[in-house]
Amino acid sequence: MDKQKAALSSVVGGGLLTALKIFVGLITGSLGILSEALHSGLDFAAALIAFFAVRISDKPPDRTHHYGHSKVESLSALAETTLLLLTSAWVIQEAIARLRGKEAHLEVTGYSIAVMVFSIMVASSLSIILTRTARKHQSQALQADALHYTSDIFSSLVVLLGLIAAKFGMEWADPVAALVVAIMVMVAGIRLSREALNILMDRAPEGLKEEITERVALVPGVLKVNKVRARNAGRQVFVDIEVGIKRSASLEESHRIAQAVEEAILSFIPQGDVIVHTEPVANQDETFYEKTQAIASQFGMRAHSLSFHKQGNRGVLEVHLEAPAHWTLDHAHEVVSKLEEKLTKELGTDIDIVTHIEPQMENEASPQALPRSTRRALEKVIAEIGGEGVHNVQIHKHGQNYHISLHLAIEPTKSVEEAHKLAEELEKKIREQIPSASRIVIHTEPQRRGES
Repeated sequence: MDKQKAALSSVVGGGLLTALKIFVGLITGSLGILSEALHSGLDFAAALIAFFAVRISDKPPDRTHHYGHSKVESLSALAETTLLLLTSAWVIQEAIARLRGKEAHLEVTGYSIAVMVFSIMVASSLSIILTRTARKHQSQALQADALHYTSDIFSSLVVLLGLIAAKFGMEWADPVAALVVAIMVMVAGIRLSREALNILMDRAPEGLKEEITERVALVPGVLKVNKVRARNAGRQVFVDIEVGIKRSASLEESHRIAQAVEEAILSFIPQGDVIVHTEPVANQDETFYEKTQAIASQFGMRAHSLSFHKQGNRGVLEVHLEAPAHWTLDHAHEVVSKLEEKLTKELGTDIDIVTHIEPQMENEASPQALPRSTRRALEKVIAEIGGEGVHNVQIHKHGQNYHISLHLAIEPTKSVEEAHKLAEELEKKIREQIPSASRIVIHTEPQRRGES
């Protein structure tokens, strides 16, 4: 059933029962029935509150309520329980007074008993309808309303037994029945108010943090679950979680892991609203290269051309660091010094770190057009230096400098070390002939058959 229809049926049922019990209670003078009339009146008021709360809570988030309006159900539940407790206090006071000898006229008739039987039937039907709808829509307001009618069933049974006992001369049974009803209602009210306050105070659902942590820890790429926060707001559960991932992860990989974490949580909290924060952490399996790259990125720099070798009992790590071109040398040196300190802390004090600072190239202007005559002259120089193995020559002008890339075909039987030396020699000769070549990239490849 729809939430609003269920709430409306509760309003109609509560109003009908309240009117009948007040009428019969006043005629018979039964405190038990009057206490039940107050109980039903409370149910009626609670049903009205729940009806309007359900309508408001279904409204989507707006400009001033970014998390929606779900908490209005908890607020309405708290209002209902306040009415429960006040009513119970009055009934308990009156019941004790009658047990101490306060005069009261009590007339037990067939229709008074019939009203209580009818009350039990109506309360049972409404309790079933509201409980099913509350579970379906996870509505705390309807859940509170259902609990009202569930307690109404038992309290009506107690009053019915009290009326029957009073009919046989045991008039004390009526205030005793009223006392039992009031205590039952008060216990239900305290429990409801505690639940409503827990949600209004953003108390974490019992055991949810542990379950989230356990499931998220199994997500590939998650190294550590740092922090989990969860709270209920009506049927919705808001979850904030911070997970540690390897610091060398790319932005795309970080997003993929965060999405997997969100899906893992939503798999068992379908109504969840999840925010995932990824925190870069050091991985035990990180290589020198990954550690250096990760630390350099923390300082706004890029690392490349890493080289590690032993010198006696100490290790030496050489690394090129690209700093933003607009930085002053003083600032760049200060940043690199801090970077070196952090590297030493992670790699160990038995490793010496040697850095070379150079400008980052990603923000360069687009390559300038190169006159054909200049290009041919440069290509001729490179061909003369490199011989017939040189091909696929690319030359771009950036400011006053040239960026050169080329392929160098080498005899297939040469070792990688020999090929590297040939490439280094060629690079050296090109720089001698073309001093303005600021960047040279040589791709070595085996000479194909038929090539001279």
